[in-house]
Amino acid sequence: MKNLSTYICAGLLMCFFLSSCAEDTLFWYIPKKAPLAKCSIKSINEVAYVAGMVVKPLDNVVITAEGSTAKTPGAKIVSYRWEKIRQPVGSMAALSDHTAIETGFLFAGNVHGVDLAGNYRFKLIVTDSLGLKNTNECLVMWSAIPSGTLHIQLVWDTNYGDMDLHLAKKDSQNRYCASAFSDEGKPGPLAMICPVPEFLECNYENCRSFSENKRPIWDGDASNKSGGSPLLDIDDLGGYGPENINIEHALGGTFLVSVHHFVGGRPSGNTVRLYLYGHLYAEFYRVLQPNEWWEVAKIHWPENMSAYPCIENLATQQMECPRSSTGSSFTECASQADCGPGTSCDMDMRDCVSRLNICQSDADCPFEKRCVLETQTCVIPECENDRQCKAKHDPKLQVCDLTTYTCMADT
Repeated sequence: MKNLSTYICAGLLMCFFLSSCAEDTLFWYIPKKAPLAKCSIKSINEVAYVAGMVVKPLDNVVITAEGSTAKTPGAKIVSYRWEKIRQPVGSMAALSDHTAIETGFLFAGNVHGVDLAGNYRFKLIVTDSLGLKNTNECLVMWSAIPSGTLHIQLVWDTNYGDMDLHLAKKDSQNRYCASAFSDEGKPGPLAMICPVPEFLECNYENCRSFSENKRPIWDGDASNKSGGSPLLDIDDLGGYGPENINIEHALGGTFLVSVHHFVGGRPSGNTVRLYLYGHLYAEFYRVLQPNEWWEVAKIHWPENMSAYPCIENLATQQMECPRSSTGSSFTECASQADCGPGTSCDMDMRDCVSRLNICQSDADCPFEKRCVLETQTCVIPECENDRQCKAKHDPKLQVCDLTTYTCMADT
């Protein structure tokens, strides 16, 4: 009897010990499993995402970690972290909250959405209450694809300056009539101020969605419902851009693409990208002085819709025409021959991609820029030595980081 009572007492003490333990102590007796991360697009322009929906430049994309779960009994997800893996070169779109269960994007201050056409890829990392992180790779990715047959994109390197994108259509007198520029800036040599213009130029003054009574009519449809007339989406006054001119269904004619450094007081590097049928085909770069007018390229759009438009590079006087296909059936690139000026064929994506600002050394960049090896992109340097940082009179930023060419704190 004595031994039996001893065992009963010991059992009761063990039960008491277990019942008085903190809940998390029990996890030492349960196999721990890494949490499962799930990530996806939640909505586009506040419409719930379903398979097959297409993202366009400037769309408001929200991504979510809903469905992520802890796999150890009693544990729960306590933190989320989103990391950028890939964005289009020059994109300034930033996660609105990189630690939230769902997040959107902001650019140009407080504009919601993704700014540029191209490929986006983000990674999700979740942590549970045991400190375990997911071991499965969770990526959410999409391509922002212009919907129109012609999409012209302007971005610039600085957070200052008012750059303006212009698109003129050759008129019946073989003129490219330009308007909407400052008194100090003048168009040319191809564009001109026409005594009696035919209103065939698209610019910030007449080509916005709210400029219905002024918008150029290039397709004979005054209601602007057939999609043959141009539309400028943003007139960015404060830096970086983008400014985009779109034509949903371009008709035959010759178009002149120009950029005007309207105001800013200092030089700024400008990049123009031309998209045909949703695919990047040509990219151009130039530093503009205040009030300078840059005629970038001509676009020759055929009257015959079975033929394909061609780009005339005004810097080289060369005509570049896609070789891979004709008409609206433009296919993925198979080689460099399928891509136009300033672009190259990304064999992984099977699409033409930006080349002017991609680098492995400074020699790959325009002479005004330097190569940031970590991101393999060309940037306008904020600094190239400590003296330039100290000259800014900011005691917090006195050292030049020569890997990113930015001023940083002296640690």
